[in-house]
Amino acid sequence: MSRVFMSHNNGDDAFVDKLVADLNQRGIQTFADHRDIPKIARWNEHVQGALSDCKQMIAVVSERSVVSKNCQDEWHTFMNDGLELIPAWLSGDRMYFAFQTALRVDFRKEADYPKALKQLVEMLTDTKIQQIAPDPKREPPAVRVPGMLPSALGAIYPLLRRPEKSIGIATGNIGQIGGADVLVNSENDHLEMDRPIGKTISGSLNAFSADWDEHENPIRQTVKEELTAIAKTLTLPVSPATVLVTSAGNLRSNNVRHIVHAVSVVRHRNDFTPSTRIQLRRCATNVLRCVDALNRDHYPDDPLRRIVMPFFGAGDGGFPLDQVAPSLIECATDYLETQDTRIETVYFLAFRESTRVIVESTLAAIPDLDKPTLPG
Repeated sequence: MSRVFMSHNNGDDAFVDKLVADLNQRGIQTFADHRDIPKIARWNEHVQGALSDCKQMIAVVSERSVVSKNCQDEWHTFMNDGLELIPAWLSGDRMYFAFQTALRVDFRKEADYPKALKQLVEMLTDTKIQQIAPDPKREPPAVRVPGMLPSALGAIYPLLRRPEKSIGIATGNIGQIGGADVLVNSENDHLEMDRPIGKTISGSLNAFSADWDEHENPIRQTVKEELTAIAKTLTLPVSPATVLVTSAGNLRSNNVRHIVHAVSVVRHRNDFTPSTRIQLRRCATNVLRCVDALNRDHYPDDPLRRIVMPFFGAGDGGFPLDQVAPSLIECATDYLETQDTRIETVYFLAFRESTRVIVESTLAAIPDLDKPTLPG
């Protein structure tokens, strides 16, 4: 029997140490990075070698591991190779979305540990291989909006005082933009993502993060489900400028790692109005602080560098864009200029050509920014 790969976040080392000791005592050999990689060795090389050698994986599912890019990469490598992966559910109210149909072992109650350990050993030593099929990667129905620009990351405007940082322009449908680590959603204070057919930032992100069948019906709205689960733990409505994080769902295929949801809209019965201008500025600042917290706590070696942010409060029935754009762009520029941040570029979204003209004019008028540099 080959070694079993222990995929976990380092915040769960204590549990893994106990589990490894119990498995080893029963003749099951394991690989756990914090135990089996010398401190002076190259972590990536050892992990890649173990992923190639091990034929079974225990995926320790916790609040920490489900937002870890390293864990997600390890899990999906095993699933894509058709190898046996057994989720060990350590904590959290919801199972990781890609494991919803998998047999799992529930370690969440300490008193159930002996029973769960016995079940895990039986699964590891069984000859039947549990394969978890990769999630569907179908996209929503074709998006055809008159006047919509191609979806891409465009020109960047370096900061004069910190030229390694920049403000950029992203164009088109936010759900179709590739190359960003984080996409930002403008959400209401009841945390109700728009329908996947909705013509809003929220609707677009819901649509492109979901899985669709061949009949163009959504079969799993992953990000919306995650946000709904978070909402159940909070008192609604939440305060404007509240910021929450979910996975990117099916947008992982576009290399997006997280969606950050900023509450910038207030619901009054069936009407939605934007928050105040001060609160909209706080939305922008809180998003950037949130991303820096993710980098500090979860991605110290592979930070989230590129963010695409909409113009909060400038949608239908909101403030004029030429009033909102200068405020939010200056807010992001000040943050990049003054904070110790791993963020490199904040892109602001221009859906149509008329929006891009206003954004370019605003950027050109900010004295802290250099001339634009085209991508590539």
